[in-house]
Amino acid sequence: MKIHKNVLSPETLSRCIYDLGYFRDKAVWKNSGLFWHEDVRVGTTGIVTQTLVSLDISKLLDAELDKYFYEYKKDLKMIEYQFFVWNALSGISTHNDSMYRFGATLYLNPVWKMDWGGTFLWKDKNEEDYCKWNALCPEQNMLVINDEKEFHLVSSISPHAAEERYSIQIWGVPEDISPGSGVTLREIKASNN
Repeated sequence: MKIHKNVLSPETLSRCIYDLGYFRDKAVWKNSGLFWHEDVRVGTTGIVTQTLVSLDISKLLDAELDKYFYEYKKDLKMIEYQFFVWNALSGISTHNDSMYRFGATLYLNPVWKMDWGGTFLWKDKNEEDYCKWNALCPEQNMLVINDEKEFHLVSSISPHAAEERYSIQIWGVPEDISPGSGVTLREIKASNN
C-alpha cells in the first residue's frame, strides 16, 4: 500500500465535499446489496451507496492526482472516480481489487474516530503470517493506493458512528477489461487535456 497525506488542494477538497452533498438527494445511487458480489459482503449487513463523481470533479481529480497515478497511465483505459457512502453496519470483506491496475481510496470526513469502525485493514504482500494485518484510521485528504493487489478490507461501521463514512473510490481500469466485465465504464480523458 502507498499512503499519501494532504493530496488535494483545499479548494478541490471543498468541491468534492460540496458535490457529494449535492448528490445526496438525487436518484443516482447504486447500493452494495444489489451490485456487489456476495464474496465482498461476507460478515457485513449494512449498505454502501455509490455514485459516479461528476465529470467536472473528475477533471480536477485527474489534474491534482496525476503525480500519484502517472506511472500507471500507459496501461490504463481510464481512471474512474466514485463517491462511496459507508452507512451503519456496512463494510467490505477481504478482497484485492484483482481486475484493476490499482484501487485507491481518498477519505473525505473531516474527523473519523477508530471507535466508529470503518477501519482500513490490509495484509502486506510479503507477509506470510495470515493473522498479521495493518490498520489505518481514515483521515481527511489521505490517499491510499493498492497497486500490488494486496488483500484488504474495511471493518463494519458502528451503528453509533456520528455520521456516515465518506470516500472517493478510484479505479485504474486496464485496457484489457471489456464491456460486461462488471465494471461501469465512463470514458474520461486521463489528464491529457
